[in-house]
Amino acid sequence: MFKSFRILCILFFATVLPTHTFAHGKMVMSEPADQAVLSTPPKQITLTFPAPVRLTSLKLETAAGDKIPLENAQNIEPASAISVSLPILETGTYQVNWRGLASDGHPTKGSFSFTIKP
Repeated sequence: MFKSFRILCILFFATVLPTHTFAHGKMVMSEPADQAVLSTPPKQITLTFPAPVRLTSLKLETAAGDKIPLENAQNIEPASAISVSLPILETGTYQVNWRGLASDGHPTKGSFSFTIKP
């Protein structure tokens, strides 16, 4: 019986704990999705995380590096899903860069891109 309990503990620590411990606010989904090709411009972007994240920076830029101002992209309260309205975007490729603090205090960052076709 002790051997079975020990095996169960090892399996738990080997599978469940690393997923929770090492997530550190990694984005699990974005809308638009990374490398999405859209026929109409999105009205907002949404970042989804496994646990609340406080965004410290959210930037949108064109493929040429031109920065697109985002309203309400500062002082965002910690949340698992964060949405920000977008201005009307023209056709082209856009890069979203974000930085934040995970709920455990670790810094986290990421990026994704999407393209709007004519």
